[in-house]
Amino acid sequence: MSRSNEKQRPPQAPRLTRSAVVAAGILAFSGCAYHPHNVDVSLQPELPHTTSSTFNDTLYEFGLMSEIYGAPKVHIMARDIFDNTGSSVATSAEIPRDVTEMLKSTLNAIGGQVVYIPYDPEFMLNSANTGYSGFQSKLLPDVVVSGGITEFDRGLETRGKNTDLSLAGKLDGNALGAEFSDANKYSVASITLDFNLVDFETLAGVPRMQAVNSVKVHKASAENAIGFSIVGNSIGFQGTVKKVQGRHAAVRMLVHASMIQLLGKYLKLPYWRLVPGAKRDPVVIGQMTERFYTMTQAERIKAMQEYLVLNGHPLPITARLDAATKQALASFSATHMEATGRVDLATYLALYESVDISPATLAKRRMLKGMRVTGNGAHTAISEDGLLRLTTDAASYRIGDKIQLAVEVAKPLYVKIYNISSTGEVWELLPGKGEQAMLLTPGKSYTVPPQSAGYVLEVVGPAGEDRVVALATSVPLEELPVAANEAGLPDEVLARFDTRVDMRIAIR
Repeated sequence: MSRSNEKQRPPQAPRLTRSAVVAAGILAFSGCAYHPHNVDVSLQPELPHTTSSTFNDTLYEFGLMSEIYGAPKVHIMARDIFDNTGSSVATSAEIPRDVTEMLKSTLNAIGGQVVYIPYDPEFMLNSANTGYSGFQSKLLPDVVVSGGITEFDRGLETRGKNTDLSLAGKLDGNALGAEFSDANKYSVASITLDFNLVDFETLAGVPRMQAVNSVKVHKASAENAIGFSIVGNSIGFQGTVKKVQGRHAAVRMLVHASMIQLLGKYLKLPYWRLVPGAKRDPVVIGQMTERFYTMTQAERIKAMQEYLVLNGHPLPITARLDAATKQALASFSATHMEATGRVDLATYLALYESVDISPATLAKRRMLKGMRVTGNGAHTAISEDGLLRLTTDAASYRIGDKIQLAVEVAKPLYVKIYNISSTGEVWELLPGKGEQAMLLTPGKSYTVPPQSAGYVLEVVGPAGEDRVVALATSVPLEELPVAANEAGLPDEVLARFDTRVDMRIAIR
């Protein structure tokens, strides 16, 4: 047996060669028909859309509020509003240089009792010179809005976070590696706008009528990357994203919020009810407190009666603390802890701050307009939805007195009026005997009986408390059967009408 000096080589594990990887890559790309020259990107077309902010709906509600609360009409003009910090130039228009058009569109969007008056001397002068327009019917502003962007602080807070991970090893003698990285960056900036009201007649500032509001805008970026290496061959993926809250959109939102606050103060409106997270404005509360203490007792009762009607408690406006008013105050105070049920400041402010802002409440306010409290105690009642108003020429009558009714509607309605005596007897007052229900239209007061009727309504016995019930519907009705009973009108009669007013009258 012979010896060999040659050492036996151990078996080697199979290796993935560089040429094999390249070949596999070529096959993969060829199979997918991929070529760098064929790269493409698709763009998603978008239709034009309405620009809006958080306060778009609030502007409309504020205009509605100005009408519901019976605020006086205000004509308002806007001065040019610019960036007073100079940052718009230094930052290549990161914030807008001119905010005037934003302010104009905001004022015009409110509506209600707010009327926007443009300021364009050149246009007005040219119109007058060409004879296109005179100045006889032009409106003069009551107040002027002045202001500007007063602060733009960039980088109030900047934070960054990074995470890096690197792993290396071998598998069957082959070198392997993996890497991961994550980076995040976050920064905050602040924008502030100042606005003031100037009296147009005196060109003096209106005391305490200013709004100074700020908004924080954020900017953030993130980057993720992951990579793998096998025997010197590597593949990696990387993604980045950067998001910036729009500075121009933030300025528009500031303008919206500031106008709600500024005009809310000027018109003495509880505007904070429309702004999420807002607190009671001490300026407005102070104005309402001063108004309460300067009113007489009768004026206080009348104002509270109107607020009760707007809050859904239909009752006559008598300027007297009668039984109906006491009952309505007690009912309101039962659901509002701050109210005391008495004619005092706490109840007055509770009523003031709880009026529902809706078209139905606006209909009630329009019914209240023009309502007068006469010396003989005229009686007026309004339906809960504000569509129907019934008025008598007195709150109480003696047997033999003549009585006249007036009815008004907020939209076209067919109306029937019944009188229910204290004993349950029912008489139909409108329409008259043999007549069909007439369609009543808004803007007109209909008397019962009409002056051309040739007859009068006379109060008959017995003494007690009569009811006058007005029922209205938007569809024509045939003559309804009415049967007297202790409850007054039958349910099947009431069910056929959309709205009603139930008034009680004392018969002596």
